[in-house]
Amino acid sequence: MVEYLFRLWDGNKFIYFDLLNIPFNELVNIDSNYIHQFTGKKDKNKNNLYKGDILINPDDNSYWAIFWNTDECKYHMLSPDCDEGINMDFADNFLLEGNIIENPYLVLGLFNK
Repeated sequence: MVEYLFRLWDGNKFIYFDLLNIPFNELVNIDSNYIHQFTGKKDKNKNNLYKGDILINPDDNSYWAIFWNTDECKYHMLSPDCDEGINMDFADNFLLEGNIIENPYLVLGLFNK
């Protein structure tokens, strides 16, 4: 079964919700870049992964950020050290390290390309 889970950055913390419990009062004047959807994937430690999360590959300590690929209409992972992203099929080999809102310095190279 597909889980429609979201998180919203309210300026201080993330608020997690599903489609049945939308915090409408929190959504007023919120930039859509601060609403992240659950990708349907989990990391190596079974943490839910959302758009904007930053993962670390334990094999080579490289950082990867989760983004929506509009060409393929699915989530994929990008690294500052890699020109092309990879699909989320490998996410369960990675570890959740942070997210692009609270820890943007981990993947700063992505935004300088």
